[in-house]
Amino acid sequence: LRDDTIKRRLGYNVTLHRQRRGWTQAYLAEEVQISPTFLLHIERGTRGVSLETIEALAHALEVDVSELFTMPIGLDLTPAGGHRLNCFEKDLLEHVGKAITEVL
Repeated sequence: LRDDTIKRRLGYNVTLHRQRRGWTQAYLAEEVQISPTFLLHIERGTRGVSLETIEALAHALEVDVSELFTMPIGLDLTPAGGHRLNCFEKDLLEHVGKAITEVL
């Protein structure tokens, strides 16, 4: 997977979990102790994120770290794909999530 695809996947999932809770970006940023601007970049997939920040996001959102990298089957977040539907390999996505969990 390309680095920008992983960042977009993380951003998509952070946004999804934040919105499911009805939280604003400002609220989540405060919970994670990062700036709202940095959270905006994370959600857009335009900035890299440290493992510590990923762990803090997962903790605040009450999800496993791997859930921040899991993709709904068929959703393509590559730059060329935008958010259109395409086939994704679920096993590869789970592998990435497990690898990150092991690092943390």
